[in-house]
Amino acid sequence: MQHYIKRWGEGIGERITLDEGKEVVFVGDSRKKKEGSRELKQRLEYVENKLSNTERENSTLKNKHQETLRQLEEATKAQEKKQASKLADIKSDYSKLEDEHKATLCRLDKVENEKKKYLAKYRQASERCNSLSTEYKDLSRKHNDLSRKHNDLSGTNKSQEGEIRRLQVIIDKMKVELATRLGQIDKFATDIARQNQRVNTSAIRDDDHFGREFANLAKDIRNWSFTHFFKHANATLPEMSEGLGEAIREIAKGANLLDIFKNRATSRRVVAGLVANKLKKHLFVPPLLGLLPMPFYEFEKMIEKTGVQKSPWLSQAISVIVKDEEFERQFGERVCNLSKDLSEMLRGLAARESNESSASKRDQKLQNIVERAAKLARDLSQQPYWFYFHRFPTGEPFDPNYMEDVGTEASMEEDDLGPCHSDCKVSLSVFPLVCRLEHVEDGGRPVTSIINRAWVTVETEESETVVEQEGGDMASEEAKGGVEPQGEHSSEPSEDGGGKGPRGEWEFPTLRNGGSWGA
Repeated sequence: MQHYIKRWGEGIGERITLDEGKEVVFVGDSRKKKEGSRELKQRLEYVENKLSNTERENSTLKNKHQETLRQLEEATKAQEKKQASKLADIKSDYSKLEDEHKATLCRLDKVENEKKKYLAKYRQASERCNSLSTEYKDLSRKHNDLSRKHNDLSGTNKSQEGEIRRLQVIIDKMKVELATRLGQIDKFATDIARQNQRVNTSAIRDDDHFGREFANLAKDIRNWSFTHFFKHANATLPEMSEGLGEAIREIAKGANLLDIFKNRATSRRVVAGLVANKLKKHLFVPPLLGLLPMPFYEFEKMIEKTGVQKSPWLSQAISVIVKDEEFERQFGERVCNLSKDLSEMLRGLAARESNESSASKRDQKLQNIVERAAKLARDLSQQPYWFYFHRFPTGEPFDPNYMEDVGTEASMEEDDLGPCHSDCKVSLSVFPLVCRLEHVEDGGRPVTSIINRAWVTVETEESETVVEQEGGDMASEEAKGGVEPQGEHSSEPSEDGGGKGPRGEWEFPTLRNGGSWGA
């Protein structure tokens, strides 16, 4: 507007151009000025209105433009966000695909390696297959050869079956004949025993006789050991060989040797136990002192199965053998050799207190004891019954029915032995139990007949004995396990063994299944 006014004031008659391209001419007279001014005002108002409308339109367009820009920005942001999410998914998928690709490559490498490995194995298998095929052809050829041989042998076997049946019939007849002859042998033996009853009767003794003999033998051994050994107490162990130590541990297993030899009475009883155990193993347990020929022994086991009474055949055979001069010679050798062995074994225990004279007396008395025991064993061999000898192991509960306690000074001087409490256990075996079995009328289990009770020393849980436990355990593993007395050959237990029956009675080994034999 100012522009137009300025232009209007510059001069009349001057031509000016408006915005619409129209020209306005200012005239010099007043009328024309008024008309021009009015027209100019109208035009100015028009222009102003037009300008105002234009500004409003521009403002509206600007708002629309800004709204459009805002919408475009929002749409762009949403699109970018969506594209970013898709891009992240694509990257994740790409990462997974890349990992899978790597894993696939690894598996492919493994497959290649496996392929190489299996190709090598396949080559080996192929070679092996070819080799087996060759072997199969060879085996097939051999099989055909063997088949032909088998057919030939089948024909031969068929021809031999008749011969086998014929031989079986002969064997059956021989078995029947053998059984018949065994019965005849028993009959002949019975007839021989009956015909020679006068000869056998003189050698048969009752149980009381042998009870006295064994009691006297035990006393002789005891008196000999008390007379010739350990007149003074020892503070140290005497000289002992390895064999002597093993023999002592056999009758007093688990004992402390130093504690044994500190006590004179106990050490003497150990000596007596050693002698008695040696006599048992070498004279009383082996049939006929070990001089019975083995074929006789084997034949007796075959025909006599009770383990109680000898067959009449064996009784008569023994009665003849003991009268033979060769038996007398072997009998004397057995006594002499056993006496020397015992003397040599016990020499170290008496070395400190012996001179040549006392040693000679000791050995002579020992030989007398061995000879007496050998004669007693010979007499036992001529009895119709089998006798059994049992050494009770250390730790065995004391049973007065089978044992005598000789561990007190009174019992060593007198036969009156005091009772032992129920908690007593065997600490030392001095002399073995001697017994035999007897048939019962109703055919039941044989009963035990005690010839002479075992001599033992005992201890209680409260008492302190010189035969002490090593490491607090007197009883050996054998005693802990409840091992019962056994009949023995030498130092080995019998196969049947010995034990307690359902009623607490002792069961002794029999001849059945090769059990231990007494004299």
